[in-house]
Amino acid sequence: MGASEKKSRCQRATRVCYSAAPTPLLMKLHWLTEAQLDDTIALLSYLNPNVPAATLRERYEKIMRAHNNYRVLGAFINGQLVGLTGIWHGTKLWCGDYMEVDNLVVHPDYRNKGVATSLMEHVNALAKEANCNIEVLDSYTTNYPSHRLYQSKGFEIWGFHFIKPLRDFEH
Repeated sequence: MGASEKKSRCQRATRVCYSAAPTPLLMKLHWLTEAQLDDTIALLSYLNPNVPAATLRERYEKIMRAHNNYRVLGAFINGQLVGLTGIWHGTKLWCGDYMEVDNLVVHPDYRNKGVATSLMEHVNALAKEANCNIEVLDSYTTNYPSHRLYQSKGFEIWGFHFIKPLRDFEH
């Protein structure tokens, strides 16, 4: 499979699914566009409450401009953005092709209703289509609910993500 064919397969996203909630919710998954930027930043603020929305917007726009291997998948219920995850597709020496789940967040009113599971299952399908060897993600050490979710989806803790701050920054 050529690089352009691999990229086009990886970028497919529109999907309709039902959540696993006691009362299933009709959910649509599709790639986010610039038109959803305000809703995207509002949702990302739940995951990054100490980072001002203006800073999140600036960083998000910079990523979208500079990296063609990054996309954001949104989950919509009744037309409202209720969850999202960024997706990095890349290659590393130690593992080959990988797909990274980045900034998975679900609106508090829609947690434990299958939104994160639907997003993760779709990313898993995209990773398999792109012939990735692994999926990876980072999670804050204190975000125990996310640890339980990721482990229930087959993710294992293989190491640590070390940080060396070079200056003060909003995080």
